[in-house]
Amino acid sequence: MRKRIICCLLAAVLGVGTLSGCGGGTKNSTPGTNAAGGTETSAGKKEGGENVVTFSMSEDVYTWDPMGQPVVPFYSIQLLIYDMLVRTDHAGNYEPGLATEWSVSDDGLDWTFKLRQGVKFHNGEDFNADSVKATLERGAFNNTLNMNFLWSDIESVEASDEYTAVVHCKKPIGDMLNQLTYMPMLPAKALAEQGEDMFKTSPGTGPWKFVSWDPGNEAVFVRNDDYWDWGNQKSNVDKIIYKPISEDTTRVSSMRTGEFDLISNIPPDQVDVLSGTDGVTVDSKPGTTISWMALQSGQGKPFADKNVRLALTHAIDRKLIVESILGSGSPAYWPVMEGVTGYDKDLESKYNQYDPELAKKLLRKQLQGRRNLFHGY
Repeated sequence: MRKRIICCLLAAVLGVGTLSGCGGGTKNSTPGTNAAGGTETSAGKKEGGENVVTFSMSEDVYTWDPMGQPVVPFYSIQLLIYDMLVRTDHAGNYEPGLATEWSVSDDGLDWTFKLRQGVKFHNGEDFNADSVKATLERGAFNNTLNMNFLWSDIESVEASDEYTAVVHCKKPIGDMLNQLTYMPMLPAKALAEQGEDMFKTSPGTGPWKFVSWDPGNEAVFVRNDDYWDWGNQKSNVDKIIYKPISEDTTRVSSMRTGEFDLISNIPPDQVDVLSGTDGVTVDSKPGTTISWMALQSGQGKPFADKNVRLALTHAIDRKLIVESILGSGSPAYWPVMEGVTGYDKDLESKYNQYDPELAKKLLRKQLQGRRNLFHGY
């Protein structure tokens, strides 16, 4: 049995399935795969003596600059070649990545990160505090980058010693740790010498090295034998090939014929087709994509009144919409799903009832309040 295709590959593709929302999920072409844990798999195929895994998602890579393309597929792929300072389960729990520990000042303006030693980028450059300084200051000061807005509250980054970086903020950044889980660390020297050209080779510190990219066709990665975090679970997969296919039915057909080992972003009506295909395992995950509408709640607007907002909440039959229009998914009563930071089960249960009569009652209450206000004049 092939061990550990890599946690980050399975996590990446599983993540895309999760983020794709209704009908999302990952597919593995070989029975018996431990897709959930990512510790064992027999997926992949032999090519010229190499163990090769091929996977597909719906979107191509448009730029290899991590700060230039804020889309889910690229975030998943960059997990192959890059590491972040902090890791997370996206439920509010953070673990060391390239930073082994961190602390924040009482006023929330200064974050100190102790860094992992002995880590090298794929180009041979050492990871250190200069890497953190170059990466974060580029994100904060280069306003041409798509993701610059995430870091605009950084004042400066100080490399206080080789393996200690201090981030000085203009004002407290409450989600600093969460934001760092999306910020791949870059090699300072290569970035200074090559600028944007560095992303033609994308040297990260991750478990897979960037090899080549044929836009619209494929991107190729090979195993980084010197990866700092293999432990005793080093992958025996030699090569990973990513092929973007935007058309859902083509991607599904290619999975059924054995062209791919893993795919994601499957329409609901294709899940049963794949489930009934020999050698294909379907692993569906709840999605975090939510269909929503925004309300104008400023002063003088109808939705400025809480009762009107509540009336709308109780007047919408979300279950009916999911079943008769979307075809898959689950009703959403809260801005985020259970297991994600910010979810409140008690408040969701308070507002998760479809009750037209209650909606009418709340509107009558709002109208009565307006009448009382009018008579007060």
